[in-house]
Amino acid sequence: MAGVTPIKFLFEYGIILILSLIIAEFFRRIRQSEALAYLILGIFLGPSFLNLIYPSEVLNFIAEIGAIMLLFTAGMETDVSILKKGNKKAVILAIFGPLLSFLFLFVPAYLLTNDFILSFFVGATSVATSVGITIKIFSDFGKIKSEEAQTILIAAVI
Repeated sequence: MAGVTPIKFLFEYGIILILSLIIAEFFRRIRQSEALAYLILGIFLGPSFLNLIYPSEVLNFIAEIGAIMLLFTAGMETDVSILKKGNKKAVILAIFGPLLSFLFLFVPAYLLTNDFILSFFVGATSVATSVGITIKIFSDFGKIKSEEAQTILIAAVI
C-alpha cells in the first residue's frame, strides 16, 4: 500500500460502501440498474470529477474479488442444459457479435485515419465487453434466468 495508510484506505473504503448502498437504493427505487449507480459513483468520486478516491493496488484487489464472486454466482445460475441442446442463437451471437462489433469500429476508423494498427486497436476494444456488467444488469432486474440472459451467458462461454 505505497502512499496509502491503512486508516486512509479504510476511510475511503467505508465511504465507497456507504455511498454505494445509498445510491444503489436510490437507483432501485427509480427502477434502474445498480451497476449504473456504481459506475456513476466511481466517476463522481474518482480522479475524473471530485478527485476524492484514487485507484490503488488494494482497491483493485478487492474489485477483482468482487468480479470473481459475481461471475461465480452467474456460473451457478447458468442453465448448462441449454448448452447441451446446442442453442443456435448463442452460437450465432458468439460468432457474429464480436465480428460485427469489430467491423463497425474498424472500418470507420480505418477510413478516417488510414492507419491499420490504430484501426485494429479501436475495433478490438469494442470486442472486449464485460460479461460481468451484463450479468449484474440482468440480475438487478430479476431476468438472470430468462432465455435472453442464458443465451448471452452461453455465447460468452462459447
